[in-house]
Amino acid sequence: MTAPSPRPASFRTLGRQTAIYSFGVMLGRAVSFLMLPVYTRYLTPSDYGLVQLLELLVEVVAIFFTAGATAGLQRFYFKASTADDRKRLVSTTFLSVLILALACTVTLETVSPLVWRYALKSAGEPWFIRLAAINFMLSFLVNFPMSFAQTTQRPGIFLWASLVKLVLQLSLNITFIVGMRLGVAGLLWSTFTTNLLIGTVMTIWVVRQTGLRFDRGMLRELRRFGTPYQVTWGGSFLLTFGDRFFLQAARGTSAVGLYSLAYQFGFLLVQLGSTPFLNAWNPHRHELAKLPKAERDSHYASGFLYFNVLLITMATALSVFIRPVVRTMTTAAFHSAAGIVPVILLAYTMEAWAEAFKFGIDISERTVLVTKATWTTVILVMLLYATLIPLFGPMGAAAATACGSFLRAVLLYRWAQREWPIAYSWRKPLLLLVIGASVAVTAFLLPELPILGQLAAGAALMAVFFACVHAFILGHDAREVLRRMLTDPASAWSFMTRKS
Repeated sequence: MTAPSPRPASFRTLGRQTAIYSFGVMLGRAVSFLMLPVYTRYLTPSDYGLVQLLELLVEVVAIFFTAGATAGLQRFYFKASTADDRKRLVSTTFLSVLILALACTVTLETVSPLVWRYALKSAGEPWFIRLAAINFMLSFLVNFPMSFAQTTQRPGIFLWASLVKLVLQLSLNITFIVGMRLGVAGLLWSTFTTNLLIGTVMTIWVVRQTGLRFDRGMLRELRRFGTPYQVTWGGSFLLTFGDRFFLQAARGTSAVGLYSLAYQFGFLLVQLGSTPFLNAWNPHRHELAKLPKAERDSHYASGFLYFNVLLITMATALSVFIRPVVRTMTTAAFHSAAGIVPVILLAYTMEAWAEAFKFGIDISERTVLVTKATWTTVILVMLLYATLIPLFGPMGAAAATACGSFLRAVLLYRWAQREWPIAYSWRKPLLLLVIGASVAVTAFLLPELPILGQLAAGAALMAVFFACVHAFILGHDAREVLRRMLTDPASAWSFMTRKS
């Protein structure tokens, strides 16, 4: 059986799939945000910093084993000529990464006493590292089926899995952290139980869809494509988390906890904004790659504009409302984190652009260029971390990250355009960025107000933002959806979900 023919995605299709992915990711992130008042009352800033460091240590080791192993899944899935080839590709990817994840876990189990003594400075307990390592392997059993659902454009499965995970993990967090007062250990055991149960069910689903077959030829192609990404993700780790180690050395674990809280809002922008859209958009971009350049570029440019409308709207809203949100959800010890958030959001806006641009490199299969761009950025950012963090603490870390993200986006854009040019239309995305930045800066120039006053001022600023977007950015199709949402929500949903 041959693979299906390319079919362009309309605004409604992208909007529908992005909304489902966003809601699914929102359910996953809801655990962190619904538990934030609990974490900041039942965990100290040092405990919160310890949780972050445990996650970082596992990620460091994972880079040497699993990084890049699934990077080529979408490229070769849509490149395959038959449905049977696609199944063999998915099964080969699953089995190879499962073996690598197991090797990563065994390695961490073996060296955990040394890691605890020297990397964590004897904070917490040695078995925390061992349990975090097991959680990493179990998380693969959840994450790979999620990636498979995205590649095959079945967002409903992604949504249901996210909903079940939310209910289960939230219940277990409350039981272990609040009821049993287990602190960091409770968070680790909650993650273990959730990943074990959901991962088992999701893995069975994937195996029933594809069978268990291993193709060495496909594995060689996957490794050829993904090995540069393994090196890339080593650099990406340093760009994302390296500042924590500089902060710990310069300002202590409490500064790591404060900065990590602020960084959660950057992750929120990625996980509710750029990632869901790219999950919906990238399969369509791969499908359209065989069309004539003028035709595919028209769809790519439209998609890039919709991407920025979602991304910059979210970044602006988070910047405008961050101070009342942090004041409401945390204790006074965490309130200063609000001032760091807009800089982190700017960094992740640039990072989202970089992820969109590298599509041209993936299509050309010149993935070594992503590695080159990332490590060029690492050199600059490490120098900035060493210079700015001792002087300015968390704000210096955020500023260094923003500079690095901008450089990486520029490099990836230039090299992707050289390998596989795409005619993006830049006027509206840049205008949108200026509008959002102006509103965000205005919000922080306002004097400190009571929470209700901050909410009212934020609502007024966002009204100005939406008016500008409606007048200068949106096209007819998007305006029609917006009009229906305001006048007849039921009709708007029918319009969005109708087949294009």
